[in-house]
Amino acid sequence: MIGHAEEREAKLANNRSRQTVKIRRSQYQRSFYPISVLSVLKHSLLAFKQPRALEMLRLYFLFSLQFLVKEGYVDREGNPMGFAGLVSHLHYHEPSNLVFVSFLVKGLFHNLCQPTRRGSKCFSQDVMERLVLVLAHLFGRRYIPAKFQDANLKFYQSKVFLEDLPEDFKAALDEYNVNVTKGFASFLLVVSKLADMKQEHQLPLSKIDFTGKECEDSQLVSHLLSCKEGRRAVSPFACLSGNSDADLLHPETPDHVSGKWGL
Repeated sequence: MIGHAEEREAKLANNRSRQTVKIRRSQYQRSFYPISVLSVLKHSLLAFKQPRALEMLRLYFLFSLQFLVKEGYVDREGNPMGFAGLVSHLHYHEPSNLVFVSFLVKGLFHNLCQPTRRGSKCFSQDVMERLVLVLAHLFGRRYIPAKFQDANLKFYQSKVFLEDLPEDFKAALDEYNVNVTKGFASFLLVVSKLADMKQEHQLPLSKIDFTGKECEDSQLVSHLLSCKEGRRAVSPFACLSGNSDADLLHPETPDHVSGKWGL
């Protein structure tokens, strides 16, 4: 009996030791991660000897973090949650991995994959083909030159030209894209407050400055600055072409952002 008691005590001590090691490892990782992130943002090879690129990287990191929190992949402490594991596992398919999870959350795959009869594990051929079509759009789509559209080519082992997404998936994709674009535009409106305001009074190519007293009565300067009214994230020079903050929702956004924050 004494031998069994000593054995149990040794096992308990061993378990406590392992738990202590795990706790210390977890504490070390929690303290190490912030240092690693700050190191990447400060000494990234992507922005080596490129100060402006380094500033863009930091802003892009902030937007990415905001996006992950908003979509429910990390909490406010930076801990992964929800489908973060699945998204990370499929990271090489980005951004399709994020769209895939949004489809899961909306229950689109559940609605699609209905068996032939209740309680059955068999699915109709139409269901299987639609499922493959959706997955092909997400993970297997490749753009091919337009000249192949009219080429008289025959493919016997695969479908080369994909059909459109099913209506419910297409609607969900459009909604997802709009939400992400609006989030990015809102982020640009916020960071535009950090813009170099000196550049707001300077022509982009000639670098002609309009900040001097001699420009106070200039009609050109008055016209440039009047175009800025009601616009926060678009430079006065870009406003001359009729661009406004609403244009942040368009793909050509990077060319119109105020000051040096041209993401």
